[in-house]
Amino acid sequence: MFNVASRVQLFAVAGSAGKNFLFFCISEEINIMESGMIIGVGFLLFSKNELGEPCVFTVEELVGKPSISKEAGMISFPLETFQKQDMSEIGTIFRLLEEEVGVHPHFVDICKVSPEKFSLIPGRQDIVTVYGYGTLLGNPGRKFRPKDSDIRFAGWKTLNELLVCRIRVETTPIIRHFYVNHFKELLNQLSVAA
Repeated sequence: MFNVASRVQLFAVAGSAGKNFLFFCISEEINIMESGMIIGVGFLLFSKNELGEPCVFTVEELVGKPSISKEAGMISFPLETFQKQDMSEIGTIFRLLEEEVGVHPHFVDICKVSPEKFSLIPGRQDIVTVYGYGTLLGNPGRKFRPKDSDIRFAGWKTLNELLVCRIRVETTPIIRHFYVNHFKELLNQLSVAA
């Protein structure tokens, strides 16, 4: 179906407190030119609310795109399309943080990119979605100004609050997968950050 080659990539990111931290991302590099596949990359950015509950950064879609089942008014975590210059899912997440969230990657502790790829858009077998997650370093009450004009910040929501909104088709399967496979890791990361 498409060419896949495993590759280990090392990224160094400077932390907000002047610390440097390293993380490894083992990713499947997909030759998009040959495969015709489109890769959507989501990022679940977490912080704690005043009750200490994990909340995810959400955006509201301002412009619909019927070809990917997206309608204006839908809420989700930020999603961005992989571009060749991103070089990896992490590269797309860095760009997503600046464009969709409005923060520099230095202010985010990226915990993991899930290795699973999901085909979630009805009738679009040419699109797969992956996601990563991490935590905001700093004040979640700051003013968030996404650079993309087709979305706006919709607030911090618990996972349950997000799932009762009018959401994008990718949201529920990814949240369920995250909850089953990575939620405990997130709680550990949030407790370390506290």
